[in-house]
Amino acid sequence: MVVPESPLMRYFGVILILCLLILSSAGTATAQATTNKTELVALNTILGRWGKSANSNWNISGEPCSGWAIDSTDLDNNQEFNPGIKCDCSYNSNKTCHIVKLKVYSLDVVGSIPDELQNLTYLSNLQLAQNYLTGPVPAFIGNMTPMQYLSIGINALSGPIPKELGNLRNLISLGMGINNFSGSIPDEFGNLTNLQQLYIDSLGLSGELPKTLSNLKNMKILSKIPVDSSFAIRCGGARSLTAQDTTVYQSDNVNLSAASYYVTGITFLPVGTFIYVPVMHKDFNKYSSLILTYSDYTNS
Repeated sequence: MVVPESPLMRYFGVILILCLLILSSAGTATAQATTNKTELVALNTILGRWGKSANSNWNISGEPCSGWAIDSTDLDNNQEFNPGIKCDCSYNSNKTCHIVKLKVYSLDVVGSIPDELQNLTYLSNLQLAQNYLTGPVPAFIGNMTPMQYLSIGINALSGPIPKELGNLRNLISLGMGINNFSGSIPDEFGNLTNLQQLYIDSLGLSGELPKTLSNLKNMKILSKIPVDSSFAIRCGGARSLTAQDTTVYQSDNVNLSAASYYVTGITFLPVGTFIYVPVMHKDFNKYSSLILTYSDYTNS
């Protein structure tokens, strides 16, 4: 005997089929969003050279752009997410993921910056600070023009700073401090007009700061200008001076040339020790913050 199908049963049947179709479509879409193959190989090679591996929270079943890499999990302030990446999977109608952030921070990495890094062409944030990286900074980093945040400080990098970094016109923050570079800051750094933070303490550089840095109108933090740069504060020669704003300039025995930077907001200036001093470049139209310590200057 055939039991007639009721309208209610037909209704629930249609709803069930629709739900299955939606779930199937979502699963297919997720499966189709895969990491760009060139970037996948590059990432695995980079981590392999450094003796590191992907965390299973973001490299699920061999797919790097999954889990934490594509959800709302914070990368910057999560030590468990280290090494870590973030991906943008909106390309090719949501079928292709590109790696936009890479963090290998304070993991005792030894070695050089691998050539394969240049294949991560969509990177906007690269965090390699506080490791034991050696060798030069590759000039190809200057071709990674989406870069906004570049941190390679507290390593043992050497050689001249490549002028090609001046091509990174989208840079907002650049951290290079505490390395073993040689030469001087390239004039091309004046092209980084979106730069707001520049950390260049203890670089091992010589020579003057380039005049082109006066182009950096958006600068907010300029941390630790090298001792042998053109930065100088005239402290009054052989006698102390008190300015109209009560700023005290202690005496010294050095004849300094005209300063490129001048103090704007400190009431007592002990020779040789400067901590978070507000300064303004003579050509800047905005204030910056200068962070110095006594070890940065001699006979100042």
